[in-house]
Order: sequence, then structure tokens, then C-alpha cells
Amino acid sequence: MYLPEELIVGFTKSLTIPITKYDPNAGWTLHVSLRGPAEYVFDGTAGGKEWSILLAPTKDGLYQATIYAQRGLERELIDNGRIRVQPDPTTIELHADLRTHAERVLEAIEAVIEKRATKDQSQITINGTQLVKTSWSDLQEIKKYYTAVVAQEQGKAPTEVVFTFGGV
Repeated sequence: MYLPEELIVGFTKSLTIPITKYDPNAGWTLHVSLRGPAEYVFDGTAGGKEWSILLAPTKDGLYQATIYAQRGLERELIDNGRIRVQPDPTTIELHADLRTHAERVLEAIEAVIEKRATKDQSQITINGTQLVKTSWSDLQEIKKYYTAVVAQEQGKAPTEVVFTFGGV
């Protein structure tokens, strides 16, 4: 409802939440808790008819995020979910390989099929079999699977990918 899908280390994100029943004049405070690779609690500031909360995590990873209002021992849940905190893009090493695992494997599969694979690519093992020792039909099936995974990662495909390798 109010939580962003993702945050980025080194960048702030401001949330605005209507005060409604959590009036600071009645003793309410508003907080966002992030728990995962690190722990953060960001406090809200009331102004006019809304709360403002500035989020600024410093460690990337997957977090459980909770927005809650508190008055003394009373706490009310406003929003709850998971947030992915991405690494700071301004600190990525020069020449870093930014491909996902699926993108690297798909490239290796295509290189093996086209007989231009590097030694590292040809030695990739899937289900106990090196790509260069995988049958043509299995390579085609594996390629379909990784093509679907990459499409999913890029938001271009269904959210579930099912694959059976070697008739299992």
C-alpha cells in the first residue's frame, strides 16, 4: 500500500502517509522498520495532514519492511511486506559483469549450441552434466527454460517458470 517495491543504497526515498487516525497530537508516532541483512527503524515526522518518512538504508539485500503507528504500548500495523534494497549503482566496479546468473547461463548455452563456447562456458554444469556433454534436445529445452527466466527477470514473462530436465 505505502511501501516501495525497492530502495537503492546511497539514495533516499520519501514516504507520505495520511495522518487519518494516527494523530501526533493524540500521542501517535509513525515508524518504518527494515529487518534483513541489517536493521533500521526510520521515524516519521508529522506535518499538516500527513506523515513523512525518509528511508535511507546503507546495506543492500532483501528486507522485511513494516510501517506501524505507536502510542505507548499500543502498536498498529499500517503496511507490511518485503523490499529489495539494491546496491548503490554509483559504486559498481569498472567493467563489472552486471548480468544475472540466468543471463550468464543462457549466453553459455547459446555459445555451446553455436560451437563458440569458451572453456568456462562449456564447463558449466546443469543437473550434473556439463553443457558440452548435454544432448542437442536437452540443450534446446534448457535454453527455453533460461530464456523464460531471463524474460521473467526483465518483467517480460509470467511469474512462474516450470522446467523438467532429462525427463525427471
